[in-house]
Amino acid sequence: MKFTEKLFGTHSERELKRIYPIVDKIEALRPTMQALTDEELFRRDGADFLNYLKTCQGCLGDQADEELVQMRKTCAAIMGFVHNHPEQLPRVRRYREYYMPTTRKLLNTALGLGESATQNAQEIRRDIVGILHTLNTAYEKLYDTLLQDVSMDVSTEIDTLEAMLNQDGLTHDFAADFGAK
Repeated sequence: MKFTEKLFGTHSERELKRIYPIVDKIEALRPTMQALTDEELFRRDGADFLNYLKTCQGCLGDQADEELVQMRKTCAAIMGFVHNHPEQLPRVRRYREYYMPTTRKLLNTALGLGESATQNAQEIRRDIVGILHTLNTAYEKLYDTLLQDVSMDVSTEIDTLEAMLNQDGLTHDFAADFGAK
């Protein structure tokens, strides 16, 4: 064993020493994470994501800001929908487990480039800002799909309600329903 390894430890030992406190913090969160339901996790993750999108505004240029505002609006609508229709949570699983974290990772990458003017940095920023529009289109489509199913359910409920009101003589036409003149 070298003198420096005896004094400072091996590279692996130093890395473990650095990582163990992080692992301990993560492990300390385990009971909290296990206690949360899927709906509570989605609400928490979604709120974190919406706040993150807000903090990204003003950091990547005007085009990105427009896309981030729209993304925040659409994601908030999805969050509200799932809050009001928790039975739809499985339909947004991929959104929650892949799309939100990946969007965040891409934005982190763009923000991490700072003001670097190198060609690669500019291309990376351009590509990430460009994908924001595609993501917005996808998130809007997801929200619209969720609404379509509810729309069919609402339409069926309204038809049934109108039929029952009519059957019970409680339609909007008071004179016809009650023989009043």
